Amino acid sequence: LSPMEREIIVTDLTRFQTGGKVCTAGIDRKTGECIRPMPYLTDQKCREVNLLPGAILSGEFTKLPSERPHVEDYRYSSLKYRGPASSAEFLEVLQKSTLPSVSEGFEIQLENRQKHIPPDHPVQRSIITIAVSPGAVEVVPGYKEGTIKLSFRDGAGQRFQFLSITDLGFYEHAIGGVKVLL
Repeated sequence: LSPMEREIIVTDLTRFQTGGKVCTAGIDRKTGECIRPMPYLTDQKCREVNLLPGAILSGEFTKLPSERPHVEDYRYSSLKYRGPASSAEFLEVLQKSTLPSVSEGFEIQLENRQKHIPPDHPVQRSIITIAVSPGAVEVVPGYKEGTIKLSFRDGAGQRFQFLSITDLGFYEHAIGGVKVLL
């Protein structure tokens, strides 16, 4: 496939425990498609441009062959930071990509408290956005020191418990860190 000029609004920054890499995902401003730029950005590069959710990135994106579970992977070139989206633009992209439940997002009926998708299930997406009521969310300490876990009830009423929090901003905010990025 040939590369295509695109602009995405970053929705997710996922921290890795080692390696100095950050997984980024964003929504194409024109098509609404979720894109995961590959290779991973470095935490140093993210710090240099103060990359946060809501940032606009542009570049040439080429779809990579799907490798489960990440079907949103695109190789990028000429990636440029264009600055932050307005709060209205960021909210709009999140609302347009929001799905009502985890099961609907992954197109599989999950059991209550199920935290995995079976390896033989064909996935159409590996990254979803759902809206949950603030009262349906609980952040609790993890088993290992310095870790936290997330429990929530989605729009279909399904309960998900003790999920790892890897979102960079959410993690920093939840542990009370001063910095939101790296």
